Amino acid sequence: MNRTRNWQHWLDRLGKGMALTGAAGLVVMAASLSATTVLAWSLSDYSLSTTSFTSPGASGSPSTQASPGQYIYDTATLTSTYPSASPYVERGTVEFYLYQGSVPASCAGFSLSGAGALTSYLVPVAGTSSQSGSGANVEQLSSLNTAQPNSGYQIPSTATSGSGYYWVAVYSDGVENLQQISPCSSEPVTVRVPLPSLGVTTYALPSSIVLGGSVGDSALVSGYQTLLQDDSAASGSVVFSLFQGDSCTGTPVYTSSSIPLSGWGNAATPSGAFKPAAAGPFEWQATVSIATGSGWPLIAPFSSTCSSELLSVQAQTGLTTTTSADPAEEGTAVQFGAEVSDSATVTGGYSPTGSVIFNLFNSSSCSQGSLVYTSDPIALSDGQAQSGSFVVNRAGTWEWTATYSGDQYNTTSSSACGAEPVVVGQATPSVTTVTSTHGITAVPAGTEIGDTADVTNSTNGTANSATGDVNFNLFDPTERSCAGEPVFSNEQVLELGQPYSTATSDGYVVDELGHYSWTAEYLGDSNDISANSACGSELVDVVQATPSISTTTASTALEGSSITDEAEITGGYHAYRDATVTFGLYSNWSCTDLVGQTSTQSIDSNGDAFSAPVLVSRPGRYFWEDTYSGNTLNQSVTSRCTSEPVWVTKYSPTLATVQVTPVTTGQTTVVSDIATLSNFYPNPASSSADSDGSNWAGSNGTVKFKLFGPVTGDAPVCQCGEGGNLVEFGSATVTEVSGQYQASFTGTIDTALLPGNYYWEAQYSGDAYDTPASAGCGELTVVQPNTPTVTTTPSSGGVIGTTLTDTAAVTPVVTPAANDDAAVTASTVTNGTADSVHFELFLNDPTCSVASDLVDDFGSFYVPPTTNSDGSLTYTVSVPTSGYKSVADGTYYWDVTFAGDAYNNTASECGEPVSISTPTAGGVLGASTSTPNTGADLFGPGLAGALAMLFGGLLLVVGRRVLRLRTR
Repeated sequence: MNRTRNWQHWLDRLGKGMALTGAAGLVVMAASLSATTVLAWSLSDYSLSTTSFTSPGASGSPSTQASPGQYIYDTATLTSTYPSASPYVERGTVEFYLYQGSVPASCAGFSLSGAGALTSYLVPVAGTSSQSGSGANVEQLSSLNTAQPNSGYQIPSTATSGSGYYWVAVYSDGVENLQQISPCSSEPVTVRVPLPSLGVTTYALPSSIVLGGSVGDSALVSGYQTLLQDDSAASGSVVFSLFQGDSCTGTPVYTSSSIPLSGWGNAATPSGAFKPAAAGPFEWQATVSIATGSGWPLIAPFSSTCSSELLSVQAQTGLTTTTSADPAEEGTAVQFGAEVSDSATVTGGYSPTGSVIFNLFNSSSCSQGSLVYTSDPIALSDGQAQSGSFVVNRAGTWEWTATYSGDQYNTTSSSACGAEPVVVGQATPSVTTVTSTHGITAVPAGTEIGDTADVTNSTNGTANSATGDVNFNLFDPTERSCAGEPVFSNEQVLELGQPYSTATSDGYVVDELGHYSWTAEYLGDSNDISANSACGSELVDVVQATPSISTTTASTALEGSSITDEAEITGGYHAYRDATVTFGLYSNWSCTDLVGQTSTQSIDSNGDAFSAPVLVSRPGRYFWEDTYSGNTLNQSVTSRCTSEPVWVTKYSPTLATVQVTPVTTGQTTVVSDIATLSNFYPNPASSSADSDGSNWAGSNGTVKFKLFGPVTGDAPVCQCGEGGNLVEFGSATVTEVSGQYQASFTGTIDTALLPGNYYWEAQYSGDAYDTPASAGCGELTVVQPNTPTVTTTPSSGGVIGTTLTDTAAVTPVVTPAANDDAAVTASTVTNGTADSVHFELFLNDPTCSVASDLVDDFGSFYVPPTTNSDGSLTYTVSVPTSGYKSVADGTYYWDVTFAGDAYNNTASECGEPVSISTPTAGGVLGASTSTPNTGADLFGPGLAGALAMLFGGLLLVVGRRVLRLRTR
């Protein structure tokens, strides 16, 4: 409380101190107020000067002129003769007034309140004098520095040129109401519209003339009309100059007087003001002078751009032409098929350029329909041009014309029709002939021959135009000179083509031996004279024809019968006339051993001839040989001896087969078949063969055996032959066995056959006395699957707890096993897998069939087989060594099944009983049925109990002690 009171006392004392401080503040304020009573005594102590500025924005440059849309503002310099230590001069404001109109002549009586001002800007004096010490105070002020920033005053876009504004600045000190005004005539601002952009464009009148014509020029000054709208006192004029060449240098060849511009900015020389004296390029240039009114800037003279108005003065050209084939003199002409061309030279020009187009007409009228050639535009070279070449392919008068295109300084020109005639004479064509035999001069009688004529009237091989007819004549061997009557005449029309025209005669059949001769006469046309091929230039030699002979007879006959032959003559020319066929039957292949007599027979109109019958007294092979005699127009021909064999036999045997059951030993299967011939005629014994190498005497032929299979379905024949599955084949000679003629075949197959149905097919080849025979495909051989044997070797029996195991041996097994792999070890496989062995164990069930008696199913096992000495296989498979631990007494039976495969049937074995009995009580064996107690087992529960009691007591003591301590 005391401390609070002390604090309060201290605060009271502090308040009394602040009262003292307040009293001191009143004394200081009174002193300051007494200091500000020092004032200026008159306006002459101040000066105020101003400067007007124009700007597009907030900054600019001093100017007394402004354009519509520009901003203007004012600046003021306030100067006081009092030193800077006199602060009262740094107070007050400056009011900037903007007035519209002309600047008044006098400022007397000017209202300092700004009455009538267009706008005003109040700016405080900032107190930032640029002087220091005892010098005068200078304040720089701007109408832009108002409380709200501004950009000045914008001249309206509609302001007209010459309108005016002016600034007035008024200083007020704000204390004694002392005011100072700037001179009202010091800041006039006059509006000036900017000068338009001026340019000049000229227009030649005309821009191109032929030498001898007159020219003039005109000009249009752009922007001039706008200039007059702003500056009505402006005026302008144009002086036109014409320079020879295109550089506007040197002395003009023509200069006009000064020609005033119209109000539209137009000016022109008098029409036809100048006539150039030479051809070539000229250039107009217009120089413009503009005078402006008072107050406007001067405009310097300006000219049109040189080369902006080129004047072309064209020379009057001529054209001389020269054809490569000069106009023919009387009695002469250009050769038909010649190449002609034309050349042109431009005359009287001014360094002519451009091109020439050449036209060639195949008539003297130069009509459009007779135009045959028009060149591309061909550029001049040294004033000349040369056309391409054209082959003239029409007799008569042709005409060249040429047209020069002209250029900038040269006129066009053309040659006249008729100025360049080219007379083309008739062609002397050549005739070449080609017979239809195409160079083969010897043809058989009866051949139809023709002729082809090729007519060309071109000297260069490309412009053929021959038309008209060709008369073909054929002369027989009696007319070697082609002077008599032809045996054949034929007229044909030429077909136009390149490089020659062609006509082909009709055909004519030649029927006399000797030399025929063709001639071809071209009859000519308007462009061509007639022409003829030479006699003897195209001979055709007609020789005897060579007919063909073919024979027909039965291929077999019986002993003691008579056989005949038929011959047919084909080809040749009238081969049947006055001709015969001689028939002969021979018993050997070289046709030297004649049987009976030959017979010569006539030929009918169909070309057929028939022999007389010939008796064959013994079986064997016979051959016909037929000879056509020929006639005047046909050669003799003979058939080939061996082309028509005849088998003469007394027997047509049948063939029957008996197969032997296949025998498989190990991996080898032996198949056998025996074929027996019935109604068979054996050959007579003979040790020598015929001279043709065929041992037909003494040979009984062979039988070819084929075995197909396995066959599916009921149509074995369809699976024999080429489409069947051939597994074995071979041939055997027919021999006599116990009065029968047989052939037998035995085949050995290294790998056992796949079980199924197989069929034998036997075919007898035939011999000199017996026809071939076949046993067909119907002899079934059934190959049964192999049935192996399963032998088991079980482990011994005993008492309950004995482990039972078994080992099975499967043998013999044929073909490699499906799962045979040296890398495979004994393992369980899916039941039924090929070549696997399945183990099951039954109790008291010798049939191994009651499901409830099954005590264990070990599954299927596969191990690689072993190969026996005969090639068969043996599978030896065992159940796992863990086997089956018996749990009941009785008789156990192993059931072992071999799954088999495509070659082997399944096989199983149930049996080989194994007895398990119940052990007797007592004895070591009885004691061994329970688990013995070890030392650890004896001490374990006792020691644990004692330790439990000891720890229990200790825990109880400790528990009480702990309880007493807690009680304390």
